[in-house]
Amino acid sequence: MTYAVEADIQERMARIVISGVSKVTSSQVTDIEAQIAAEIDSLLDYKGVSVPVTSPDWFVTRLQGLSADGTAAIVLKSFFPEAVGPGESPAYAFYEGRYRRGLKMLEEYGAGESPTGPQSEFHTEGTPTDPLFPRDKVY
Repeated sequence: MTYAVEADIQERMARIVISGVSKVTSSQVTDIEAQIAAEIDSLLDYKGVSVPVTSPDWFVTRLQGLSADGTAAIVLKSFFPEAVGPGESPAYAFYEGRYRRGLKMLEEYGAGESPTGPQSEFHTEGTPTDPLFPRDKVY
């Protein structure tokens, strides 16, 4: 079972269209997604979580995003393997970083053991937990 589908990966790469004839084809994206899901499941299985994960919904949604991030990183790396200019990060680096941080969190806390609960941009009260632009940061 995979957690993400092609549409989840496609929305992370707005200007690149995945198709049967693109540089990375739809079937290749499906294969990459299966590999990413297997990597996530093997880590969760090691942590004692029954896989594939089917509940709770918030955790499945988190795994869907994590899986899409990992797949998008690999696909983007095949399209743009290098940075576009001096001092620039490669296009895949953002999603690769998110994926690696997500795996690390799963490794450290397992399923649902995170001290802050479900990981999202907002708690149920609507306060930011990890804002993109922190209030105390001067830009």
